[in-house]
Amino acid sequence: LQGIFSRGIISTNLGDYVGALDDFQHAYSLANDDPNSLSKAHVAAMLAQVYEYRHEDNLSIPYFEEAVAAHRLNNADFDLSIALFGLGRANRSIGQLELGKQQLLESKVLAAKVEDIQGVAYALKELADIEVSAKNYLPAERQFLEAGDIFKQAENHQMSYNVSIALVNMSLETKQMDKAQAYLQQAKAYLERFN
Repeated sequence: LQGIFSRGIISTNLGDYVGALDDFQHAYSLANDDPNSLSKAHVAAMLAQVYEYRHEDNLSIPYFEEAVAAHRLNNADFDLSIALFGLGRANRSIGQLELGKQQLLESKVLAAKVEDIQGVAYALKELADIEVSAKNYLPAERQFLEAGDIFKQAENHQMSYNVSIALVNMSLETKQMDKAQAYLQQAKAYLERFN
């Protein structure tokens, strides 16, 4: 079970989503509900992520929901936070904005509770994206900036860059060209750290 699951993770990282799905589906059939081992909930969360990477959010949601239910039942706050994050993103992607927002907010609270600071930042970025889509630009900017500060402290240059680009796009959308220029310079600085 562990070997098949691990191979599924490797396949996912290599972009071989068909191979990953085969392995995770096989692992799912072998796993049980014991929260102290590699459980069906853990495998379900990985199946959901692969479907998410394939932009098949409708297929990911039942697996994320299964993982959320099991992790909630077992008071596994860290795993629950991650599963809720995925479920919230998937629901946002299919247009269920309010439901997605609730799930992302709960993910953020749980991430803070277990001191997963970057988990807080990831949730904040997704919440900011929802606010932008609703044209609630002030709360969106606050959330982007808070997420950006966390990513900067964690030296997560990729996500710092992503947040800066999101701020550029929001500033352009609101016709704030000076802000857009400042955020663009910030994004360039993060980009240079990749080289």
